[in-house]
Amino acid sequence: MKILLFAVALLLIAFAIHLVVWRIRVPRQPYLVLLALFTTVMLTGMMAASALPSLQHFAPGPWWQWVHVSLFYMVLACAYIIFYSTLEADSPSTSIVKFVELGGAQGRARTDIQALITDDILLKSRLRSLLNEGLARHEGECFRLTPKGHVWANLFTLWMKILNIPRGGG
Repeated sequence: MKILLFAVALLLIAFAIHLVVWRIRVPRQPYLVLLALFTTVMLTGMMAASALPSLQHFAPGPWWQWVHVSLFYMVLACAYIIFYSTLEADSPSTSIVKFVELGGAQGRARTDIQALITDDILLKSRLRSLLNEGLARHEGECFRLTPKGHVWANLFTLWMKILNIPRGGG
């Protein structure tokens, strides 16, 4: 139980800091900042709990409990970062749900929903994310991958080969 409570306490601290920072200003590279934030909170919290006598009562005991805390914490942190990407991006599903909700009790016609989903909705936020994260650069009318983008593209391709998923992409 101590492992669960300690990890949840660290997550709540990270979420609180995340909320304060984002209310002031959303960082240019939010995923990198979130990863750094969650990692820093975990490491700082673990060091504080092991070094400060007043917190040692709440700290996990043997080394393997610390490993459990870190694994549990980082899995939840990574899951949240993935979830955050769905909140940040203007995904087709999110756009449809918001659009239908704004229709109130009468709802929305299928043709209205189809008119909502355009290439702009599908691509704009994703291209902006690629640029902001340094995965691509915009040159005239073209988007080109940066070296960092090529690394990710190669990782995706490798994982797709391992899972036997057709490459796609036209």
